[in-house]
Amino acid sequence: MLLRWKPGLPLALLLLLGLLSPCSPGLSGRPAPAKDVAVLEFSTQRPVHLLSPAFLSVTIDGNLATDPRFLTFLGEHQLHRPR
Repeated sequence: MLLRWKPGLPLALLLLLGLLSPCSPGLSGRPAPAKDVAVLEFSTQRPVHLLSPAFLSVTIDGNLATDPRFLTFLGEHQLHRPR
């Protein structure tokens, strides 16, 4: 994935908002009114960082880290790449 950083909101926040927007309550299938529109510009012409496709970043919430079901999920062999 190639991303070019532009000043403004942190990139991680923009990506998180993009992922959560389909889950938002009250989300309709029609476009937002003009006063609620934000223009986002992403360019892949000059990358800031190159990420390996094998790289996966996971942030574990403290509540999940103590849940035995979540720990079992992390121990699944299918999550680990063979060496």
